[in-house]
Amino acid sequence: MRNPVCLLALAGFTTQSLGQQQQQPLYATAKPNVVFILTDDQDAQLGSLDYMPYVKKHLLDKGTHYRSHYCTTSVCCPSRVTLWTGKLAHNTNVTDVNPPHGGYPKFISQGLNDNYLPVWLQEAGYNTYYTGKLFNVHTVDNYNAPFPAGFTGNDFLLDPFTYDYLNSTFQRDRDPPQSYEGEYSTDVLAQKAYRLLDEAVAAQKPFFLTVAPIAPHCNVFMNGTGLDANPKFSFSAPIPAKRHEHLFSDIKVPRTPSFNPETPSGANWIKTLKRQNDTNVEYNDHFYRQRLRALQAVDELVDGLFTRLKEYDILDNTYVVYSSDNGYHIGQHRLQPGKSCGYEEDINVPLIVRGPNVAQDVSTDIVTTHTDLAPTFLDLLGIPLREDFDGDPIPFTENQIKEAHDERQEHVTVEYWGYAAGEGIYDFDLSAYNNTYKALRIRGSEYNLYYSVWCNNEHELYDMTSDPHQLHNLLSTSGLPNATSYIILNVDLSKVVQRLDSLLLVLKTCKGQVCVKPWDALHPRGEVTTLKDALDVRYDYYYEVEQTTRVQFNECARGYFLDAEGPQFVQGAEYEVLRDGLPCSIWDLRSPAAPQQTPNRVTLNPLLRIDWPDELSMHLLTTPLLYRILSFQATPQYTKTVGIVLSVLFTIVMVVHMVMDEFLLHAVTFGTAVYLIATRTLKIIPREIPDVEDRKRIQNVALFGCASFIFGYLVWLVDEWVCQSLIGARHAVGLPVAFLLELHGWWHVFTAIGGYIAVAIIDLITSGELQRDSVAQLAWPLPTVARLLGPAGGEMKRE
Repeated sequence: MRNPVCLLALAGFTTQSLGQQQQQPLYATAKPNVVFILTDDQDAQLGSLDYMPYVKKHLLDKGTHYRSHYCTTSVCCPSRVTLWTGKLAHNTNVTDVNPPHGGYPKFISQGLNDNYLPVWLQEAGYNTYYTGKLFNVHTVDNYNAPFPAGFTGNDFLLDPFTYDYLNSTFQRDRDPPQSYEGEYSTDVLAQKAYRLLDEAVAAQKPFFLTVAPIAPHCNVFMNGTGLDANPKFSFSAPIPAKRHEHLFSDIKVPRTPSFNPETPSGANWIKTLKRQNDTNVEYNDHFYRQRLRALQAVDELVDGLFTRLKEYDILDNTYVVYSSDNGYHIGQHRLQPGKSCGYEEDINVPLIVRGPNVAQDVSTDIVTTHTDLAPTFLDLLGIPLREDFDGDPIPFTENQIKEAHDERQEHVTVEYWGYAAGEGIYDFDLSAYNNTYKALRIRGSEYNLYYSVWCNNEHELYDMTSDPHQLHNLLSTSGLPNATSYIILNVDLSKVVQRLDSLLLVLKTCKGQVCVKPWDALHPRGEVTTLKDALDVRYDYYYEVEQTTRVQFNECARGYFLDAEGPQFVQGAEYEVLRDGLPCSIWDLRSPAAPQQTPNRVTLNPLLRIDWPDELSMHLLTTPLLYRILSFQATPQYTKTVGIVLSVLFTIVMVVHMVMDEFLLHAVTFGTAVYLIATRTLKIIPREIPDVEDRKRIQNVALFGCASFIFGYLVWLVDEWVCQSLIGARHAVGLPVAFLLELHGWWHVFTAIGGYIAVAIIDLITSGELQRDSVAQLAWPLPTVARLLGPAGGEMKRE
C-alpha cells in the first residue's frame, strides 16, 4: 500500500534537486495573483487525489474542495475551450479534439483567439503566463498561425509530441519549437513553470500563471505514417518518472459495483459491451497504477510552486486553483480506459481553491462547472463579468458557500458529439460507436439525478441517491422492476421525466444567463428555480399539455449542426408577454413551445403586457370616487384644483405603468386612493346621516362592501397561487362545473360588489337626497327595478 510519509520524503528530495532557488526580493501587489494548475484526464471518482500528499497538504487542508464540480463536455479540447471562454461547447462550436469540429484550428476559425480569458486578463492589467498543454492540434506546424493571443510569457507543449512523456516538444514565446527527447515531460514543465513564476514576480505586476501538465493522460507516441502520409499514433498507459516506477504495486482500480459488472449497464453502444476477461482487468489495474505514478511528479510540482510562492512572500495574496479538463473511467460499465461518456467518472472532476478569504479545510457539494471558472477568475480578481457567460462565479468564502446551498443552481449541462476513443490496448472499433448525446446532471437537497438522451433517441435516468454507480436505467427499453411506479419526491416518474426533459430542451441551446437560470425560460415569473419547485402539482397541466416538445435527435452527427439536433426550445416574445401580462386563467391560450404558430398576435404585445381590463379599471373606479369624496362641500376653486390634480396623477400613473410595466407605483397609488376614500367616507357618514339607526344600517352595508372587496382580492391571490392546478381541473371537469373554478372571474364579481356599494354610498351621502329608507337605495339593481315597477313603487317619498 502507499505510504504518504515516504511519498513526501521522496517528493521533497526531488523538488530540492530540481534546482536551488536564489533568494529574491520580496514584494506584494495590491491585486491578487492566480496560479492555476490544470491536469489532463484526472478523475475525481477513482480516488486519484488520495495519492497526492502535497495536494492534500497545500490545497485540501488549506482550501475548499468542490466535490460536485463538473466538466460539461468530457473530452480535452472542447472542455478547455469552455473553461477559458465561460461558454458551453454548443456556443463555442468547438466540439471535438480534431478538425474539422475541434482542435486549435477550430478555436482560431471561431474567432476565439481574441476573446478568451487571457486576453480579458491582460486588458484588466494582468500579466499572463502559461506552460504546458493548451489545446489539441496545437502543433509544430501551426503554433505561429497565429500565435495564441493573450500571454505575456508562454512555453507550450506542441503536437504531435504533447502526450509523449519521454519525447516532448515545447515552444517558448515566439521562439521555434524545441525537443526534449529523453527528458521526463512533467519535470521539464516544472522547470518552465518555476522560470515563468520568476518572471512574473520580477515584473512586479499582478499575474495569472497557468501550469498544465499532461499527467495522468495516457502516453501517445507517433508510430510512423499511414498510407495517407498522416502520422499514426499508438496509445499506452501513462509513463511515470523513473523515481516513481516502484510505487503502488498492490493498488487496483476501485472495485465499485459499476466496475466490469456481470450485467450490462448504460444505453446505446455501452450496453452492448462484453464483460472484460481477467487479462483485460489486470491490464486496467496496471493502467490505473501508472496514472497514480504519473501524478506523483505533478504532486511534486505543486509543492515546488508553493515553496516558491512562500519564498517570494506572495502566497497570502495568491489564489491557487487545481482542476482537470475532464474525468476518466477504467472498467466502469465494462468500458476500456478513456473518457467522453456522460457518467459520473467522466464528468466529475477535481476542483480545489486556496487563497485570500477562501474557506480552509472545507469540502462542499454545491454544484459548479467549468463554465463557472472564467467568471470566477474575473470575480476573484475584481474584474467586471461579461454578459455572455454561460456560468456564474463560484462562491468561495464560508458565508457565500452557506448561502449557495439555498440559492445556487443545481443543474449541470452535459453534451458530446462524435466518437468515443478508447485509450488502452483493448480498444473498440471507432467506426461502430457514435457517442453523441445530451445530458443533465441535477443535484438538489432531496434528489440526485442523471438524465440523458442519446442521438439514437435512447434515454437514461438514474436515481443516484439509491443508484450512485448508474447501473439501473429507469428508462431502459428492456424494462426494470417497479420502474413505471418509481417515485421521486412523492411524484410519479413520468412527471419527473417531463420536467427533466423540458429543462434539457432549454439547456441544449441556452446562451448566457439562460444557462444559469434555465427554469426562468419555462416559468418567466421566476417562481420556479429548482426541480422540486417545478414538480408542484399546479404545473402538471403545463408540462402534460402545453410544454410537449421533447429532446430528440434527427441524426447522429459528428459535430454541432442544428439540423441534426432535433426540436429546439423557442421562448417567443408573445409567450413572455402572455406570462408577464395576462391573468393566469388564460395562460393556456398559447403554448410556449410553439409561439411561431400564431405570429400575427405578436402585434398585440404592448396591449397584452399591461393587462388593460384589470389594471385600468382599478384606477378608473377609484379616481372618480376620490374626486367626488374630496370635493364634497368644497369651494368651486378647490373642486377644480382637485379635478386637475387627480387627472394629471391618473395620467402619469397609467403612462408610467404602461411604458415601464411598473407595478409598485400602480399598486401604491391604488392602495392610497382606496385608503383616502374609506377614511373620508367614514368621517362624512356621521355628519350627513344624523339618524342613528339609519347610520348604523349604512355602516353595516359599507362594512359588507369592504369585506366583499377584500375577499375578491384574496380570491385573486389564490388564483395566482394555484393557477396551473385550476387550469388542469377546469379542463378535466368541463362545463358547467369549470365555471365555478374560474377564480379570476369570481375576483371580478366580488370586487364589483364592493365597488358598487362604494359608489352607491358615496352617491347617497354626497347627493343630499337622503330618503326615509336610505338603505333601500343601496339595493341591487334588479330588485330595485322590480320594486319600482311594482305596486309599492309609487309610494316612495322624499323626506
